[in-house]
Amino acid sequence: MIQKKILLAYITRYSGHHQAASAIIDGLDKLSSGKKVSYNLGNGIELVKIGDGVEILKIDFLKHLHRFVGRFIEKAYLRMLKKNPQTWEYLYDNPEVYSRLEKWIDRLNALKSWRRGRLTKLIDEFKPDIICCTQAFPALMLANYKEKQNSLKMFLTPIVGVLTDYHPHRYWVHCPLDLYVVPSEEAAQVLAARGIEKRKIRNFGIPIDPTKFFINKRVDKKAILRKLGLADSLPVVLVMGGGQGLGFVKEIVENLNKFLPLLQLIVVCGQNRKLQRKLARLSPFLRYPIKILGYVENINELMKISSLLITKPGGLTVSESLACGLPMIIINPLPGQETLNAQFLTKNNLAVAAADEKEAIAFTLRLLNNPKELEEQRSRLRNFAKPDAALFIAYSLIKGWA
Repeated sequence: MIQKKILLAYITRYSGHHQAASAIIDGLDKLSSGKKVSYNLGNGIELVKIGDGVEILKIDFLKHLHRFVGRFIEKAYLRMLKKNPQTWEYLYDNPEVYSRLEKWIDRLNALKSWRRGRLTKLIDEFKPDIICCTQAFPALMLANYKEKQNSLKMFLTPIVGVLTDYHPHRYWVHCPLDLYVVPSEEAAQVLAARGIEKRKIRNFGIPIDPTKFFINKRVDKKAILRKLGLADSLPVVLVMGGGQGLGFVKEIVENLNKFLPLLQLIVVCGQNRKLQRKLARLSPFLRYPIKILGYVENINELMKISSLLITKPGGLTVSESLACGLPMIIINPLPGQETLNAQFLTKNNLAVAAADEKEAIAFTLRLLNNPKELEEQRSRLRNFAKPDAALFIAYSLIKGWA
């Protein structure tokens, strides 16, 4: 029996980074014949034991920084995405910002209060054999922390970075990690061109739940539609705005109503309760069937019963759509990583990009009236998909990757 203790770090619970971390745990569970038991320890900490040999400590990294710093970063990050994405565009992959961030991390790691703080105590007590990060900031912090420790145990602990977008930004490039897991050959080439050794790069894909998203896993479409109160005689269009419910969701719902299309809508609002309430008030006046949902755990089922997806191009959403063979219309990408995701998808003919909600609706009507084009798109997506990424990552964390 392999004994392995894995520290798994992400940031913010309702995010693709957290979904990716959970998918890796699902991959570890799938590879094991033992029972999985989870303990919620509070403060963004979950301890997962699989069989007799594997222990995973999954942490929301920002909750374990300095008492006020982590809370400030999380609030500022979410506020920027919602209220001022142009600021995020300036900060994203900016060499000047990175230089200042690196100095700030050095100073933080030099503080006694940090070295004796919650995170270092957590690491010292758990004693991980390997650290895995699904976001660049914890990878940067932990790599810097590792370099400044005198502990042989910490020095010998590998750090793995798992990219959850289709283009690597410079924060990943400057992390001295032992392994980089990338979503595509193109991303691998970008890292190699920027100086990362090829032996440290693996093109496994973005981890999604292996128990839900295998290409050959079927669902009872009629039963799911019946449960949702929808018909099996009309195509389903799935509309999403990510975990925070951002974008042109309400505008798409309203403008579709002008065309009386032969379709039905499922709208996933994520954590955006304000959007959910607005759509609920609007729904009695719509001329087509609609199902309005908040944050959901069965996105795989919703994707597999849908004919088309209108969404922001978040890395996890895109990877799940690829695995389901669900054609995508992408709209309103966040500046930075999602804009680069959109460029990657359109360049590889994996999605249609709409400039605004009106163009998204025009594409929707065109695709639904062209079954051959939809089927060709489904085939391309399935050929590109990597639904078993979490299993490859899990195997590497347990067995190594040399």
